[in-house]
Amino acid sequence: CQREIKLVNDLLKLQQLGSRQLGLRPQQIALNQFVSDQTTIVADRWQDSKGLELSLHLPPTSSQIETDGDSIKHILEELLVNAGKFAIPQTMVEVWLRIEAEQAILEITNLSKPISSEDLPNLFDRFRRGTGITQQAIAGTGLGLALVKSMVDHIRGTITVTSTALAPAVAKTCFTVTIPTVL
Repeated sequence: CQREIKLVNDLLKLQQLGSRQLGLRPQQIALNQFVSDQTTIVADRWQDSKGLELSLHLPPTSSQIETDGDSIKHILEELLVNAGKFAIPQTMVEVWLRIEAEQAILEITNLSKPISSEDLPNLFDRFRRGTGITQQAIAGTGLGLALVKSMVDHIRGTITVTSTALAPAVAKTCFTVTIPTVL
């Protein structure tokens, strides 16, 4: 029932974002504290299920940015949930934050199975899942990354993903989100 509710809510949010019905609600955010709080909430769930560790890399001084806090929260949560869902058990998920030239850059990396070069360009498409994900019985609707991409676009940012093979069945997967520090 909860998965169906999430599916309906995600579809509604995608529709609102796609038709520009969702307005921006800029607010000031202390980025270091915000990222730290959100990652800790999600990471607590990993330790119980897969024994994952979190490594958080924040700038020495916190920056205040003006952005849509709800969108950033959803983006960060969805990317962290995915990092945990697809990570190899007993490994580390890393979150890097840096500020460069009026942009906040957030990178979330994990060790996972490699994502094929054919799948990479389609990961942000609705209802698209990587090859073999269904066979691996990894739960999901295929809307999470589509919604993340729409929200990143909504706050005038960009998102990219890379999957770099480290061994035959292991890759370093990295999602990079770049957003303006002033919306």
